[in-house]
Amino acid sequence: MQNLKFIQQRKDKHIIITSDDIPIFHFFKYPELTCFKLFFWADNSALKFDYANISEEIVAVAQELNQIYLEIPSTEIWTKDTVDGTIDQVRYAFEAGHIGDKALAEKIVEQIRYCLTDMNMYAISAKKTIDPAHSFNWYHCDVLGSLAYLIEFKESMLCFNRFNTFNYLKTDDQFYCAQTKDWMQGLIRKSVAFSGQGEKHRNKFLYTAFAACDRLIGEINNG
Repeated sequence: MQNLKFIQQRKDKHIIITSDDIPIFHFFKYPELTCFKLFFWADNSALKFDYANISEEIVAVAQELNQIYLEIPSTEIWTKDTVDGTIDQVRYAFEAGHIGDKALAEKIVEQIRYCLTDMNMYAISAKKTIDPAHSFNWYHCDVLGSLAYLIEFKESMLCFNRFNTFNYLKTDDQFYCAQTKDWMQGLIRKSVAFSGQGEKHRNKFLYTAFAACDRLIGEINNG
């Protein structure tokens, strides 16, 4: 929250994200999906997932993080497996008995669909809110190789490299940040654009993701 508010308060800012999982801020709009991801990331493998065990305070913080992120101009680079990770987590949790309620499992998958629908709307308008300043660019790259957040300001940069889900290494070393920016720009040159006029490729990607969600819902209802 402190990091994101610091970024939001700067006049000239932009975030570039490379991620093999849906960037966490998008999950945070949806309470059940948020709580499931927190449960799974905490490695509570011996426990049952219980939505009621996640405090309302945590859910409120998550939703505020989502709102702040929507107001920061951003570029996201996804890979072909970016959606699959979360779908596979839900499948594993259901099959392993960590989610015993079929209706809850289905609701979590539906919220993944809603999340992807949000992404489609952001991409169509190339912005995350009605404010044109909250711009959004979305790309698809076959291979990423690293999960990183690069924050660009007018005269400096910050870089966050994520590991072990919530942990990260933060640096304002400008040489390192410049190298990271060059690497990310190289990925963009190799990527397919999903935002703006990239309707054909975006629709194909989303169709595949929605179909994967539908398959999982079918497995849950027949399980």
